[in-house]
Amino acid sequence: MTISEIRVCPRERCRVLAMGLTPGTVAEICSNGPGSCCLRVRDCDLVLGDGMARHILATLVSDMDSRTA
Repeated sequence: MTISEIRVCPRERCRVLAMGLTPGTVAEICSNGPGSCCLRVRDCDLVLGDGMARHILATLVSDMDSRTA
């Protein structure tokens, strides 16, 4: 998936951007369970709480596109 938009308050937006979740970045969902979501972004694993993860919008990328990104 590709991060397309972040819909949080400015303070939280700064935190999310500092973690590397910027629009246009390719991310992979490693696990999505109750209460948290684990993402792999730029060779790092990030865990977001369910509340924060709901505000991160993404678009799906085909396997071929993700290999070239």
